[in-house]
Amino acid sequence: MLGKKTYKISLLIICLIGVLIFAITDLWQPIRNAINFFLMPAQGYLFNVGQRTYATFNNIFAQDNLLKTNEVLSQQLLSCSIDQVKLLELRKENDFLRKQLNYKNENNSQLIIARVIGKQLFQSDLLMIDKGLSDGLAIGQAVVIDNGVLIGKILQMDEKRAIVALLSNHQSVVAAVIGNVHETQGLLRGNLGLGLIMDMIPASDVIAVNDLIYSSGLEERIKHRYIIGKIGSIINNQNDLYQKAEIIPAVDYKKIQNVSIVIE
Repeated sequence: MLGKKTYKISLLIICLIGVLIFAITDLWQPIRNAINFFLMPAQGYLFNVGQRTYATFNNIFAQDNLLKTNEVLSQQLLSCSIDQVKLLELRKENDFLRKQLNYKNENNSQLIIARVIGKQLFQSDLLMIDKGLSDGLAIGQAVVIDNGVLIGKILQMDEKRAIVALLSNHQSVVAAVIGNVHETQGLLRGNLGLGLIMDMIPASDVIAVNDLIYSSGLEERIKHRYIIGKIGSIINNQNDLYQKAEIIPAVDYKKIQNVSIVIE
């Protein structure tokens, strides 16, 4: 029994010594070369698989980072755009308020400033504003912008809101005067929402393109001369007693955001 154990121990020692001899000397090199030679295709395959796997995961992470970066940049761009729009709107509002204050001081007028909050469906020449009866508004009052440019009248209202009929609205009629030598008077009407027409102009009066048009100041709630626009073209027939003129508004009605109501 003891002899078998001694034999096994001796055999193990001999094997270890042999391994050490192979490791220390170059006797192991041919075997290692042979093993490497046979394993080389597998090593190359595993290396390529590893490289492709690394590249795949690297691309996935890179795309994910790129998407996150793009999302952050998009949010920053959107935020900058919103801030720019707000700044532009603030500048417009400040400019409007400054002009209204100047007009109020120069003409000793009482104004109520209102914001356009909507338009009537299918009638863009009817504006809804955020002031109403409780703010002192009344039907027929003049609605102006900038330095006293008349754009319409109060058409209807409730306690908190009102509808402004622009001068281009078909219900709008304003007594107007032409800024010529004769100060020719006539009636300014809305041309079915398409523009302004001044009619009832005596055919004997000489009028010209670019003559300025004002409110006559003869109406009950429009007692001042507000600028309206200028003559764009003249329509007359030789045998008619009256002539007409197409009027170009002094402002673009589509861009109106704030208005002032004149309290007489």
